[in-house]
Amino acid sequence: METRLAQVMDRLVELARALPGHRGPTDYTTADDLITVYDGPEIRATDDRAPGGHLVIGWPGDSADTVTAAGSTSVEAGPIASTARPRDEVGTIICRAIQDQAGTAKDARDGALAQIASVAALCRSDPSLGLNTSDTIGGVRTITFVTAGDLYQYLSGGYTCEWEFSITYKTRV
Repeated sequence: METRLAQVMDRLVELARALPGHRGPTDYTTADDLITVYDGPEIRATDDRAPGGHLVIGWPGDSADTVTAAGSTSVEAGPIASTARPRDEVGTIICRAIQDQAGTAKDARDGALAQIASVAALCRSDPSLGLNTSDTIGGVRTITFVTAGDLYQYLSGGYTCEWEFSITYKTRV
């Protein structure tokens, strides 16, 4: 099957880790206030997750007993071309912004919302994410945008907010 879902997800992880104030889980630093960006279930690979901000690309926040989709894609026929008939793809990647062990519920919500805002700004600054899509018949290129989703709040060593959100992309394959 031809899809750009994995390519878009990989690029989002790469770009989010490069944002100011963000890092990958193995990018060791002495700064405590950096947001750690995980590639999906990578967040479950450690039991010693530091408190603070966590951004997970491609993970709906499943428990150990439940697994749900981290993304989805659909494809429909595009315009007729001279040699091949391209297809238009729409994909959605489920993400989660986590702010934990905050001093107040408001601090936790604001921290998670700021993470979503940073990803939304990333998508607005370059909706193609710098991906080269050579087939632009009809002017269709890869574009991304962020849609907010479900909010979860609870106490766990402090106030925690987990805000699920989606990154949707449209492209030609």
